[in-house]
Amino acid sequence: MTIDVEPRPLGPDEQLLFLHIAKTAGTSLIRLLDQHFIEDELCPVDWPTRYLLREIKPEEIQRARFVRGHFEYNYVIKMFARPPRIMTMLRDPVERFVSEFEHIRRLVTGRERPPNTSFPPEVLDRDRILQERFKDVTEGRINKLEEFIERPDLTHWLTGSYIRVLGWKKKPSLAFKRITEMEFVGIAEDFSRSVELLCYLLGLPAPGKVWHLNAAPQARKRGGRWDLPPGVRRRIEEIVAGDLELYHVARDRFERDYALMKQSQQKRSFLPPHWIWPGGPKRKDFKYREIYFNFQRVPVGHGWLVGKRDPDLGILRFPQDGKPSRLFFALPPQRWRLQIGVWSPHEPWDVQLTINFNGHQTTNTLQPQGHQGLYVVDAEIAPEWIQTETWNELVLSWQMQKPSRWQQRVQKWLGKVKKLAPLRLSGEAGKDHFTKPSITTKFTEFAFRWIKFSPAENWTFDNV
Repeated sequence: MTIDVEPRPLGPDEQLLFLHIAKTAGTSLIRLLDQHFIEDELCPVDWPTRYLLREIKPEEIQRARFVRGHFEYNYVIKMFARPPRIMTMLRDPVERFVSEFEHIRRLVTGRERPPNTSFPPEVLDRDRILQERFKDVTEGRINKLEEFIERPDLTHWLTGSYIRVLGWKKKPSLAFKRITEMEFVGIAEDFSRSVELLCYLLGLPAPGKVWHLNAAPQARKRGGRWDLPPGVRRRIEEIVAGDLELYHVARDRFERDYALMKQSQQKRSFLPPHWIWPGGPKRKDFKYREIYFNFQRVPVGHGWLVGKRDPDLGILRFPQDGKPSRLFFALPPQRWRLQIGVWSPHEPWDVQLTINFNGHQTTNTLQPQGHQGLYVVDAEIAPEWIQTETWNELVLSWQMQKPSRWQQRVQKWLGKVKKLAPLRLSGEAGKDHFTKPSITTKFTEFAFRWIKFSPAENWTFDNV
């Protein structure tokens, strides 16, 4: 079967299915994709197949646009009304085998699940099963990998994962057939290139920074691989022989797809098909209309959390805590007025929003937009800042700033705070003064609502 490696953004009626195999960098990839969806468009992550069958109804799967988790192909595919676009990530089975063993050892010592932390019941249930299944490890009778690999009654639980998830143990050829038919197969050892290929297939630019989540400690690794004696590595290769064969097939397919992507990029414009100049064909005498979008989708970019849907405020998109959020745009070279609608439970002087457009930075304050808690930020984009042969990068970051003495006196006089500190109202504390979203989230400090580019020929910029 010939696989298309041309950009094809996810359509409004299409669904994305990610088969997450443990210890294959799936958590990092899921976090990267989650930011392009709203919370109610997602199927809960990391639910093993037994929870999927017991807790999730087919109607919920059919409503979700992005289904991701530790599912087995044969079970989850039956719950879709139409074929989804399927993806997965694989890792060298030897490396994955050792990582799984180390995960069990960390689980026993309490390093994997620190005390006094909350985890979903399905995760805790999986931990309980692991502790019972590998009792000799959890009770300290087996501490070394060399001892573990000589126990077939234990190692068989860590083998055949790729065949089981993607195919069927009684018919391994199914896994080989499906790995060639999936839309995307990534390789954990080549995570950056895998992300580049995935973003290309979905019509998104690859992020400049890729965050690796849920990764094992690096103390016993050398060059990204576990430092194993040659004899131990050969023994593990014998144990995972079936998965190793499938991994080599997936690796060959990944290298072919990546090479085809590079060839296609050399022949085409840098813009994917769905990114058309906003006013139509490029003509010197054409005046481009405004460009507006809400955060129903983060069209292209990274550094965002899953969107929240509020009945009063619409879609709220929260930035990742402590990280700048990026968006990428294709713009014609003209003077633009950039407006950003935000929600914040703070006073406008307490929040400082920094806008960086292709390296040109401005610091802006919030301007009230008619309702308490809703603000707009104005900025000017000069024609010489715009790049016409590549993406234009918009970087947004915000921080709390200490109010002046005069502002502190005003706050105290109004009775909104009892001490001289920045006003930090959220949740129930803020409902008397600010528009309080009906959603419940710990990220109630600051959220983006919409962004608009409009021609600025007759507009005078005044950042107050």
